[in-house]
Amino acid sequence: MFVPLAVDPFSSDSTQIIPVTDTTYMFENLPENTKYYFWVRSNCGGETSPWVTGGSFRTACDPFATDSLPYVEDFDSYTASSSVNFNSCWTIKQSGTSYYPYISTTNHRSGSNSLYFYNCCAAMPMMESDVNTLQLTFWVKYSSANPFAVGIMTNPSDPNTFDTVATGVATSDWSKVEVPLGGYTGTGRYIAIRTNSYMYFDDITVELLPDCPRPSNFVLDSAEAESLFISWTENGNATSWEVTCVGGADSIVTTAYTNTNFEIDNLTPNTAYTLRITPVCDGDVVLS
Repeated sequence: MFVPLAVDPFSSDSTQIIPVTDTTYMFENLPENTKYYFWVRSNCGGETSPWVTGGSFRTACDPFATDSLPYVEDFDSYTASSSVNFNSCWTIKQSGTSYYPYISTTNHRSGSNSLYFYNCCAAMPMMESDVNTLQLTFWVKYSSANPFAVGIMTNPSDPNTFDTVATGVATSDWSKVEVPLGGYTGTGRYIAIRTNSYMYFDDITVELLPDCPRPSNFVLDSAEAESLFISWTENGNATSWEVTCVGGADSIVTTAYTNTNFEIDNLTPNTAYTLRITPVCDGDVVLS
């Protein structure tokens, strides 16, 4: 006999009694993400023993379907509490009677809630799509510059499967973080966030990677008196990039080909410059 959690276990309208001739049995065709209790009793040719409880189980969540993207979570539909897992399709850390992260009303970018982290990892529902076809966007905030990491997991219950794809630092204002996942080469389907300190996250979105995604990891590798060297990570299929360098009386727009690193020279010494890199995709340039 088995029954969903939300109904009276011994109500005739809510139970299924299944004759079984073996000491094992597989329940099939059950709805996803539903908790059940189950019992067993012996049938001795007309006489039956008392019911013995076997415990409970929850059916797994179906992968989030590609044709249902974007996946959007603003955390406003949950009750603020650290004593429950706010969404059983997320895998989060339990410490004693508390769960991390948990729903908080203290800080929120939109609505009334956000997700509050402390020294923990949270894995989102499994994605049906290959992760390298997706892009993650979220907003993050904390009063001090605490670091965080975005990763992909093959097993959300095993922290050792966390494969870091991006890192960042929270600021005292809500800041938007965009993480293209096109460079991921593993087999994981669980997008996860990990922190070693306090932090608030809000308005998480997982969507299909744009045709011409922004570059990431844009780094100033070195700077001399009249030149500088930059590098970046391409997240799509671009093979050329427009590089803009503006400062003082200089306004340099040039194109880098083939390599995701570039030297800009003929600069004015002791001058502050602003740099921008944009990929060129089939003749189109995307703002980066």
